[in-house]
Amino acid sequence: MNKDKMNFVKQQHYIPQFALKNFQKDDNKISYTIIKQSPLKVHKSGPMKIMQEKDFYEIKDDNGNYVLRNTIEDSYSGLESIIKPNFQEFINLSRRDDFQDKFVEIIQNERWTDIETSLLLYLIITLIRGKGVKNLVYLNPKLKDSEKHIMYLLFTTSQAYAANFAKKMYFGQELENILLFIRDSSEDPLKVLAEHIMSNYQIRFHKTLGIKKYFLSDNPVIVKKFEGEDYHLPISPEICIGLIPIMVDGDKILTETTIYNMSDENVERINEQLVLNTDKLLIIYNEDDLEFISNIRSRVDSQ
Repeated sequence: MNKDKMNFVKQQHYIPQFALKNFQKDDNKISYTIIKQSPLKVHKSGPMKIMQEKDFYEIKDDNGNYVLRNTIEDSYSGLESIIKPNFQEFINLSRRDDFQDKFVEIIQNERWTDIETSLLLYLIITLIRGKGVKNLVYLNPKLKDSEKHIMYLLFTTSQAYAANFAKKMYFGQELENILLFIRDSSEDPLKVLAEHIMSNYQIRFHKTLGIKKYFLSDNPVIVKKFEGEDYHLPISPEICIGLIPIMVDGDKILTETTIYNMSDENVERINEQLVLNTDKLLIIYNEDDLEFISNIRSRVDSQ
């Protein structure tokens, strides 16, 4: 913990505000629903108050004291500051009438390399920092609380981070056992995931063509649900990124230059998976989307 830090961030976003702002409407509000609410209702909020929880990344010791408070939050904030400029540049580009031509242009002038790296990094940290991973660890009844803390740190940070936290939380033989467990763990999952995606995938873009818009789930990365594209993540109501295996021709990497227009039917296929992914909050476009969500819920409940 930074002892000089006076104002700690308490409401911690698992989807960054700069990304949420792209789902705002003209009134600067975001429409969302609470997926388990019955009947479903449309709620509205600014990005500051949604896709966040108090102390989402914080860990406390057995006495209820914060351990290295805001360390993880600050790390993600640092990554967001790197991603945001390129991310927003691309969002702005996607809203132009000549989006396809401008996309080809940035590929040709090599601006695309930096933008694609930022978008891939955004997908990686969104996947690893979100509710899905946290629920996977903390809702596991086979793990003790101390094991849950360390497993969560190993999944979302690194072995070095986990060891630093352990030294503040445990003592004696328990500390030795935990440090041994950390040392014996496989490579950092975050590092492995990042290397896997950065080395094996490139981005394909799907732009809405009709009236349907993309949702954004509180667990927003779709993993291996559609043939040929292993990951999907909406970055605005009109744009969803999909990751495809890197295309090569001999020693040359081929860049995907086509913006794929998505029919309403195909947008709904992606939205259906986002509904199924959702833990609690789902960003939607308007009240008409509630019937679509209700139908999915009814079908799942009847199975």
